[in-house]
Amino acid sequence: MSMKTKSMILSALVLVSVVLSASAINPSNTGFAVIPVSGSTTYKVVYKNKNISKVKLSLYNADDQLIFTETINGKTGFIRPLNFEGLASGEYTIVVEDAAGKQTEKISFAPIKSAVKYVHVSKLSNEEGKYVLSIIGNEKSQNVVNVRIFNGDTVIFNETKEFSNEFAQVYNVKAFSGALSFEVTDSKGTVSTVNF
Repeated sequence: MSMKTKSMILSALVLVSVVLSASAINPSNTGFAVIPVSGSTTYKVVYKNKNISKVKLSLYNADDQLIFTETINGKTGFIRPLNFEGLASGEYTIVVEDAAGKQTEKISFAPIKSAVKYVHVSKLSNEEGKYVLSIIGNEKSQNVVNVRIFNGDTVIFNETKEFSNEFAQVYNVKAFSGALSFEVTDSKGTVSTVNF
């Protein structure tokens, strides 16, 4: 066998392996996934299709009762958030139907219980630029929160506090003018914001 023939055979084998590898990675260019958004009651439905199509998105509870449905037209793909806030714990089925057929994915949903029961901020009327932050925890043991104060988009105060059941502190922000926001994030990622 000549060197030229060996070279041609080797090139053909490389080309075949490249084509096979590419088709193994994504043979149909169609996909569907459900991704939970960390620290929230939201899931992202991600859909991709190589062809523009009409897609029906549906959500069913464990008893096969339709909770939500939506038709999305003229897209090759989308990312659609589904907020489960207010829904009971349990198993849910998300269904995506297009011209190629039906795809389903089951998820187990449990609402996030905030580690903090109550957050309140009030401006002290007799003290200019002073605010009192009060927090009541949900946990019987130690509660941990992160407190941030914003002046517009700028963080002017940031600290982590540990407390048993209740916490209160006065913050002096007299040196800052404009919009103020108090943001409290608990150990489970729940964020409470109070704006002034």
